[in-house]
Amino acid sequence: ADLAPTTSTAAPVEKSITGIVITNNSYRPIKPMERILEAYSSAKGRTEHGEGVFAETIGENGVGLKQGCAVLTDLSFVMMRDGTKLSMGIIAAGLQSREGVRLPSFEFESEDNEEELRKEMIHVFGVKYRDTVGECVKAYGNGSPSVGIARLVRHFRVLMQADGWGDEERVFRVVLHGIKKNSKAADDVDDDDDDDNDDEGEEEQGGGDDSVIATETVEETVEALAHSRAVELMEEVRKELPRHYIHVPSDFRVTVDGRSIDFEFWQRRLVEMTDFFQYIDPNTPVSSQKQDWKYPKDRKGAYPL
Repeated sequence: ADLAPTTSTAAPVEKSITGIVITNNSYRPIKPMERILEAYSSAKGRTEHGEGVFAETIGENGVGLKQGCAVLTDLSFVMMRDGTKLSMGIIAAGLQSREGVRLPSFEFESEDNEEELRKEMIHVFGVKYRDTVGECVKAYGNGSPSVGIARLVRHFRVLMQADGWGDEERVFRVVLHGIKKNSKAADDVDDDDDDDNDDEGEEEQGGGDDSVIATETVEETVEALAHSRAVELMEEVRKELPRHYIHVPSDFRVTVDGRSIDFEFWQRRLVEMTDFFQYIDPNTPVSSQKQDWKYPKDRKGAYPL
């Protein structure tokens, strides 16, 4: 779960979740972030997509990542640490236009230095690209660029520190911010929210203290909705993973929301099948007092079932 910051600091609030975080390591070299976020490119054995193991990639280059992010949310951050090199990409609906697809990526000069990384992000997202990708970081900070940067730095801290993923040579993280509607329950909540918003809009037009209360109510509703959607999706993933992946080794550790996944869903539902023949003697009725009606000694005339 991606925990939201408070209004005064970047510290997380335990029960406020704004999205989902997916983290994993890689024992093979990871492509540069720029290559991962290429809009139209195939990596089916083409050497121009990289030397060595890169050319062995099966499937389209990063299509699953980009499509998955676009389906689940309007704002995603893809982070990667390869050794000490840090990079990040942004997949955002707000950056797309008729002119073409825009999937910006950044390689940071700061290597395993949290304070230098924060300063570099301030320059990149607060000054250099303030009006474009800076708006994405601002949205991630709930309207505050500094809070958005603090949250991003916190994610990189987990990738760098030994008590997180720091012992891994290569690690990546995908941050899905603001999960979209994914269930009938979410639709029902939205319908209720729409009704509430109509009333609150009238209060806002009236001015005074009521408008402030109404605005705060809307913000709390949006946060609660984001929280419920994220929790709902994580619970769905937790239940469905074992149903769709049946060959995951027992020593392969997968957790969802802090809970380990046991990939033995189908194994525990298998029934051992044994073939056998039951001989039926048509001359001996079941109700007979003869004890050999179940297993007739004389099988002449009997037939197997």
